[in-house]
Amino acid sequence: LFANHLFSVYTKIYEEVKHNKKSEIDQISELLNYQNINDQEELISFLNMLKDRFMDMTESVNKLSLTFNSKLVSKVLRYVEENFSDPNISLTLIADRFNITPQYLSVLFKEKTGSNLSDFILQLRINRAKELLINTDHTINKISQELGYTHVSSFIKVFKKIEGVSPAQYRSIHKQGS
Repeated sequence: LFANHLFSVYTKIYEEVKHNKKSEIDQISELLNYQNINDQEELISFLNMLKDRFMDMTESVNKLSLTFNSKLVSKVLRYVEENFSDPNISLTLIADRFNITPQYLSVLFKEKTGSNLSDFILQLRINRAKELLINTDHTINKISQELGYTHVSSFIKVFKKIEGVSPAQYRSIHKQGS
């Protein structure tokens, strides 16, 4: 009974992974040879073979997962770069967009980029603010709105914390040098 249950679990996982080391028919027929286990030696042999199969499958799943995760982070990066000025952008909104949990996205993003998602969005906004401050005559209020800030005071506070000067001072310093 236990061996049959393990066989059932294996075939279900196998169907999901589509493991390619041997043909599907070869693998299942090999497992079927163990369906009528009569003694302890056959059971041990079956369990060792099944353990090896699960290990192979785990390796395949890990490889698929790495590929999937890299592609997912690339898509998230592209999405954030295109939408960082949305005032509603958040970890939860992005996770919902990609049908994953915010916790998973947070861990995955940090693991793949070395930065957390909110810091990444903040840096995109600050970089864009610096471009706008130097290359346009837009008001600080207009720039803050273009970057997704609902209150200019929030934008000024964040900008000053990161750059060490207010947006107006930054513009003054960098426009003088131009």
